Amino acid sequence: MVLCCRMKYTVRSAVPGDTAAVNRICFLTLDNNDERYREIAGLHWAIPYLRYELEHCFVAVNEDNEPVGYILSSPDTNYFRKQFRHRMKKEIVRAFRKKRKEFSIGLYFREYFESTRYVDTLPRALEKEYPAHLHINILPGFQGQGLGVMLMDVLKKHLIEIGCPGIHLGVGRENTGAIRFYEKTGFKLLKKHPFRIFYYGIKLKSTE
Repeated sequence: MVLCCRMKYTVRSAVPGDTAAVNRICFLTLDNNDERYREIAGLHWAIPYLRYELEHCFVAVNEDNEPVGYILSSPDTNYFRKQFRHRMKKEIVRAFRKKRKEFSIGLYFREYFESTRYVDTLPRALEKEYPAHLHINILPGFQGQGLGVMLMDVLKKHLIEIGCPGIHLGVGRENTGAIRFYEKTGFKLLKKHPFRIFYYGIKLKSTE
């Protein structure tokens, strides 16, 4: 379903056939494009949404209907967190084992522990006000063209329609460009995590 269109780009609902493209975008927008994480990144940050939360996921596509960006979401973070390990652990463990020799022992177990759990969370009190969470990424060559705003607007409208009161996200405090974008689109700082993560959120209100 096409939900937004601007010039040569369109935002539409994600479909299972977008999985490979979304995984590619997920990897290419990592901070360091470390090849060790090519499969692991997708299993942690993309696959769970496309597989279990597809109706809450959207992609920005070019004229050839090829995804160049995405916004992935779950309207119930608490449920998503509880299910994450059960749903994804086996696949993530297999992906890590393939790369075992490429990690130091310390890094391997630290990354293994973090990747097999969903830990990007708010305090419970805040999570009740902002129960949804999102991940948004756009390929570098397509940034700065308004696609992020298009994706965010589509997701906000969708969450309002299903009665979600608020949404949050986590961002590294050194990622000043992303922070400016989130603040531009209405997000407010909710909490500073001791491990250099800032949590932002926005209340969602119907315009009706």
